[in-house]
Amino acid sequence: MRVGAGMTVGELLTAATKAGMSVQIGSLPAYQGLTLAGILATSAHGSGDLTTNTLADTVLEVTWVDGRGTVHVSQPSDPEFKAFNGGLGMFGVITELLLQLTPPTNTELITVVKNDKDMMAEINRLLKISPHVLIHWRPDSRQFKAFLARLAPEGAAAATGVNMTVLPNIADQAPMAGMFNIWHSGLNDDSIMSNLVCPLVADGSISSAWGSVNRQRVANVTGPTNNLTSAECDEHCTWNEHRVFNGTAQDAEFTIEFAQLADWIADVKAAFDRELKEGGNASYRCLGLGYMWIRFGKGSDGMTATTSGMSRPVYVQSTWMRSRLAPEYSMRYQFVLDLVEEFTLCKYKGRPHWGKNFDRTFTHPKCADIKLLQA
Repeated sequence: MRVGAGMTVGELLTAATKAGMSVQIGSLPAYQGLTLAGILATSAHGSGDLTTNTLADTVLEVTWVDGRGTVHVSQPSDPEFKAFNGGLGMFGVITELLLQLTPPTNTELITVVKNDKDMMAEINRLLKISPHVLIHWRPDSRQFKAFLARLAPEGAAAATGVNMTVLPNIADQAPMAGMFNIWHSGLNDDSIMSNLVCPLVADGSISSAWGSVNRQRVANVTGPTNNLTSAECDEHCTWNEHRVFNGTAQDAEFTIEFAQLADWIADVKAAFDRELKEGGNASYRCLGLGYMWIRFGKGSDGMTATTSGMSRPVYVQSTWMRSRLAPEYSMRYQFVLDLVEEFTLCKYKGRPHWGKNFDRTFTHPKCADIKLLQA
């Protein structure tokens, strides 16, 4: 399918369905509002361990205009094609893409909730079921939720009224709006407030569901691939809404190697246990609404793609909601996330995502000469 550069993910899904085609599982981000050229230029991604996990994996041609106004058409075999995956548009202006879609398919969604004690072993087990795994992890409550997507067997019954709803919707958070703003407006270490709020925010964060049927959340379902690929919640997204929740999302994402993931998970646990919980002396503490993400990819030859030259990349991300009413304050217990960001960047040489980062990555380019998380 040939598409315009400014077409959004949502528009692509609608057009593909109308044409009797499906996008490839794992190739697109979870947010429908992104443009296709923007996704390609920032190496945005879905999740697919050593398989399709980015839009670039499905691009057959790029039509682009150089600085002199000359129109070019490049294919993956052309050397300049490498400049478009994660190239930020610096090589030329993308105007069209030719994408490899498939005949219509159904996706089977499987949801798993686990304690994080043996998290790496569980991840390896899940990846044997499907390479398309997305994980939401709350290290402070020691649990994670994994969403697995895989092609449904031919002839499998597909539910009607199925949609992807993994993005946080304001309808879920509205009852907590007042408490949320109080939580972020005061930085005192309040055990009474924490004991009240922490169970609510941990449950609210992990309760998200990838899919819904007729607007009702479901853990496991089979439905059209185009319907279960990404979601659009516009002004109803938690980070876009200004009247009820009045919050925004604080993101930081890095790409590391799969071989580093077990150690990275252990370091995140150590940061939360030692810095947030103070070795059990502050067990009442928690972070606010949000979670860590873990998604999976494959190496690429893009000149500036975050996966360039990597053997088995993993996308690790930190996303936490914060109030717009108190911008002068950092998030409560922000220092824990700062530490995670620092050791991901410095110890694991994590590659920053072009579109999702906080202060540490660019304002402090030099890493401290210390042994991070040394007991």
